[in-house]
Amino acid sequence: MTPELKQRLVGAAVLLFLAGLLWLLLFDFDASEREVSPSVAIPPMPTIEAVVVEPATPFYNDKANDSTSNSSVEADGVNEQASSSGLSELLGDSPDPKPIANKTHYVDQASRPRLDEQGVPVAYVVQLGSFKRFDNANKLRDKLVNDYQFKAYLEPKVEMGEGPYKVLVGPVLTYADAKSLAVELKNKAEITSTMIKRFGDTQ
Repeated sequence: MTPELKQRLVGAAVLLFLAGLLWLLLFDFDASEREVSPSVAIPPMPTIEAVVVEPATPFYNDKANDSTSNSSVEADGVNEQASSSGLSELLGDSPDPKPIANKTHYVDQASRPRLDEQGVPVAYVVQLGSFKRFDNANKLRDKLVNDYQFKAYLEPKVEMGEGPYKVLVGPVLTYADAKSLAVELKNKAEITSTMIKRFGDTQ
């Protein structure tokens, strides 16, 4: 065997070895043996019908409101500031609250919180009395706070302020709560005379 033939045989063997390596790298013979995930059938998107929202149509029955207010006040013996029209007078120019959606029955306006023209909540207080002397007013306030845990305060708050001195309880955010507070004051503290006023307007 000549040296040239040996070189050719060695070269051919190297080429065959390299070809075998490339064959294994280029072709993945295990891919056919791997498990194939089953196809998942995705259901079509369901058809969603459009929902029609009815506009808010509350029923305001002013006569029912007035009669309810009057009967409640007379039965409880609470003297209010113009009971039949007390709420509208206290509210003044405050806008009506927005209607409640899908309310077709009577909406009790006295039980709904209100906002004034500046968007500030309207609150109410119950005035119990007006005293010439600060000591007498402060004595009643102390009794309400210490004995019955009412949130009572004076207006004006100090003795140096110009009287008369008013004893007030509250504030609460609805007219109905103010009426209930007046009844509670009568039953617990035996207060015979009360007046509901708008918070901040106690002159």
